[in-house]
Amino acid sequence: MKTGRGNTIFDLTGLDPQIIALLKKRQISVLSLVDEKDPLVITDRILDKLQVKSKKGPHKMEAIHDAENKKVAITMPGILFRGVDGKEVLVTPVEVPEEISTFLSKKELGLLLLSGFPSSGSPTVEPEHLKKN
Repeated sequence: MKTGRGNTIFDLTGLDPQIIALLKKRQISVLSLVDEKDPLVITDRILDKLQVKSKKGPHKMEAIHDAENKKVAITMPGILFRGVDGKEVLVTPVEVPEEISTFLSKKELGLLLLSGFPSSGSPTVEPEHLKKN
């Protein structure tokens, strides 16, 4: 990938050390992620290499629920960053129910689901009136 700092390869499979040496000789940076298992750490390291500002979570969002207009808080693990269009994107490894995905879409928040990793649960939804201050 071309970055502001030159060409970079994101190594997720474990390149041979001789290949890495050859790439570095040709001034191609290699970010080795082969030993990293946490999808959010992988995402954070890639965004950092790309010089994309991000904010680690968990992230809390408030919503109005049902006809009684009760407030609920949705807490999601993940990383927020701004896409090339300027809109926020939430990267998360958890399974997101369709209702929450729709809610985030209405707030113009992009959602990038990390698959292929063990799920770390689901978002937490908590009525605001039950929260401890």
